[in-house]
This record gives sequence, structure tokens and C-alpha cells, in this order.
Amino acid sequence: MSYSVPLAASELMLEPSELKGVLDLFFRSAPQKIQDAKIFMESGNFTGLSKSMHALKGLALSLHMSRMGELAAKAERSDLLSPESLHEIIRQLEIELHEIQNIVDVYYQNE
Repeated sequence: MSYSVPLAASELMLEPSELKGVLDLFFRSAPQKIQDAKIFMESGNFTGLSKSMHALKGLALSLHMSRMGELAAKAERSDLLSPESLHEIIRQLEIELHEIQNIVDVYYQNE
């Protein structure tokens, strides 16, 4: 299921125009959380990686970005994953972030 700004706004009891600022903040912070996860993964700092993914999971789920939240939840449990699986999950997070940002950008351009 792709992201829907009107549905997310409705579920959060906001107008889409009110959600825009929150989404802007999310799209400024989420790429850094993913980048931090990559750095933590490469350095073997799985506690840092888990904390970064926990924060991303919370942000994503609070904005009704369920797939991103699910992926972050998987990455949060990095100690249970193979390095290959973890790399793939982080790659998928980047793709999902990009796709949602495109959906949001198109929505607000047409608003």
C-alpha cells in the first residue's frame, strides 16, 4: 500500500496542510537516521544502530508510514540479522523513504 497524505492526516486528526510541516521535518531527519544506521552497521555498533532504527520506527509509525516502520523494526533487531539481511533492509528503507517523499511532494504540488 502506498502512502496517502489525506488518509494519514485524517487518522492524525489534522488537515493535510497541517501535516505538511510535520512531514517536512520527518524528511529532513529520516535520511540522517538511515545514514547513521549505515555508519553504526559498518563500525559494528549495533546498540547505536538499534537506537537509530528505534527512533525512525517511532517517527514513521506515528506518521502512518507502516512499511517504513516495519523495515525499521526489523533493522532495530540487528543483532538477529545477517550482515547481508541488514544491508538489504537498510537499502529498502532508503527506497521506501524516497518513494514516500515523492508521493508527498506530488500531493502538495497539486494541492
